[in-house]
Amino acid sequence: MRLLPLKVVIAPFSLTNAQTEALKEVRADMASHERMLRLVQGDVGSGKTLVALLSMATMVEAGRQAAMMAPTEILARQHYERMLPLCEAARVKLALLTGRDKAAERKKTLAALEAGDIDIVIGTHALFQET
Repeated sequence: MRLLPLKVVIAPFSLTNAQTEALKEVRADMASHERMLRLVQGDVGSGKTLVALLSMATMVEAGRQAAMMAPTEILARQHYERMLPLCEAARVKLALLTGRDKAAERKKTLAALEAGDIDIVIGTHALFQET
């Protein structure tokens, strides 16, 4: 998989050494044939969400979609709101999917996902619910 320096495209600032190393390790795992099980750990505000976004952008760059599941709707919405400006600047299509979405909105989001019109979706358990 060819990997571009996405941090230049998405993040309007330099990554810390720890963020750069975490991203490097995640991207190496993603490029291997082995299943990746990784925990990114850090204090509040240490850049875990940015590492997750850049990791998902790696998948978008490879022509795939990515999803990020948060344990609560509040956290899913916070991630979405923080990622949206960065994604818009990089022309990465971001969506939000939660259990509170109205049926018509949910149907529209799911159709866009299926059509490949959404690159990254942030959501709650609604990401894997059958209905």
